[in-house]
Amino acid sequence: MSSISKIHQPFNIIFNILDFLVFSNIFISVCSLTMVFFTLMFFSLSLNTALLVFVFSGTLASYSFHWFLPSAHLPCSRREIWSIRHRPLLFIFFAVGTLFSLFAFIQLKEFFIYLFPLFFFTFLYIAPKIPKKPFIFLRKYILAKTIYLAIVWVLVTVIIPLVISQTAWSAVYTYFTLSKFFFIFSICILFDLRDKEADSALGIKSIITLLSLQKISAIFYISICAAVCFSILLFTGGYSALRTVILIIPAILTSFSFEISRRNGSDLLFYFYLDGLMMLSGILLILLSFFHYQ
Repeated sequence: MSSISKIHQPFNIIFNILDFLVFSNIFISVCSLTMVFFTLMFFSLSLNTALLVFVFSGTLASYSFHWFLPSAHLPCSRREIWSIRHRPLLFIFFAVGTLFSLFAFIQLKEFFIYLFPLFFFTFLYIAPKIPKKPFIFLRKYILAKTIYLAIVWVLVTVIIPLVISQTAWSAVYTYFTLSKFFFIFSICILFDLRDKEADSALGIKSIITLLSLQKISAIFYISICAAVCFSILLFTGGYSALRTVILIIPAILTSFSFEISRRNGSDLLFYFYLDGLMMLSGILLILLSFFHYQ
């Protein structure tokens, strides 16, 4: 083995581990779980074990199914190639995740009325990728798939945890929900912008494929500003400046990512860095909790 190969070997091992964690959907499932923790910790609410199991396993199942489905993109991305090679593993994660999420759902069945919209919007987002009629037909009409994905994430990580906590809904809950929605929506814009040409070639119509880059950019930065503004409103509701700042930091970092993500289609940039930004507030709050400083 050459000296150069020996130097690169530790980095190759690290990237292989990252590929597995990210492309197997374990990382995004941890992101969703951390975001739920953040919502509950932000408002000092108690943990619900069934909810945590439902969120983690449901995320693992839905994303594994999404990536198990064949890709119509040509050429395939690094992640799509990995998914093709590891379809049996993705199917196993889909099956296991489905079983655990169903078990957790039984514990949460009294909240079905709030869980149903989650299933509905998840279906609207995933269905067009299924290579069978009538799902292919949906590609021309699911115009708001960017919004659907943002709604799913807000339902899973904000609204459902708050509803299940059975506390009275208040204005600060609304500010928090809108802050998270516009932040997640801005990240979803970056993902769909990267796939704009490929989606257009497949006949998929969405707000991203139909609008010019200038208009997409305007929507992106307006969403970032909205996320920051609603975060600041939480400060008026009596929440500490530190918690408000923790909520704002990921949005600010995302605002610097528009041009970078537009020019760099790296899978790890999108599925590790941008997805990781969604749980950054949760990580920061958890770390601060160890120092009893919130």
